[in-house]
Amino acid sequence: MPTSRATLKKNDLHVSSRCYIVDDQSMIAMVACGQGLALMPELMFKEGAASAGCQVLQLEPAAKRTIGLACLSRTALSPPPGNLWSTRGRLQGKR
Repeated sequence: MPTSRATLKKNDLHVSSRCYIVDDQSMIAMVACGQGLALMPELMFKEGAASAGCQVLQLEPAAKRTIGLACLSRTALSPPPGNLWSTRGRLQGKR
């Protein structure tokens, strides 16, 4: 999974950052009031950026992210997450 820093470095982009914010809504609010830019997952932009009046641009080439499925014990899962766990092969494109 490429990080924001790796994406910037790969594209030879240099950023002078004065703060580091973890909270997505805070980043959107700072962008909305003209305090910089943010690299964020697409789902967060769909949730809050458009309503805050921010312009959302896609990276070219698109950055990809891999997510995982984790649990403490497969045998202790209730039926809904147990069903999701059992379909993980199909989610990965394996049949």
